[in-house]
Amino acid sequence: MTEPAPVAINMDDFDRRLGAMVREAAMTDIYLVIVAQQLCDSPYGALLVAGESSSRAIEVCKTLIDAHTDIAEAKRVELRELLRRAAELVKRRNRYVHGTAIYDAAGIAHTFRMRHRKVGLERAPVDLEDLSDIAHGFVTLSIAFNEWIAAVYGEDQAA
Repeated sequence: MTEPAPVAINMDDFDRRLGAMVREAAMTDIYLVIVAQQLCDSPYGALLVAGESSSRAIEVCKTLIDAHTDIAEAKRVELRELLRRAAELVKRRNRYVHGTAIYDAAGIAHTFRMRHRKVGLERAPVDLEDLSDIAHGFVTLSIAFNEWIAAVYGEDQAA
């Protein structure tokens, strides 16, 4: 995918889109907790992912679904795909959530962030459409997680 040409942005628009994206990402995080609970067949399953990063919660859910041979293989494959999509969205989300948007000398907004055990700043142009796309991805993912839970564990277990 080609990087979009950097353009000057309205920071109020950026803030609104960032907030929407973070809200939808948080909803997906809740579904990861619910999936972990269901896969553990215990409300204490949430303790496996409570306070963990989204990436860690995804890895825990992958491990749990791999151990669940009692769930139909098609549903296991479906959940693995949902978790793969979640990992991709979290990676894209992190650029905005763990970075800061700063205008450069030319008036173009970029995100800057430090990476764990990396020297220097990671810099990328801010893309408002990307923010909206990430938010939409989290919305559709949350719906898909809820549908998966309902299909595997029953409608009464879905949100």
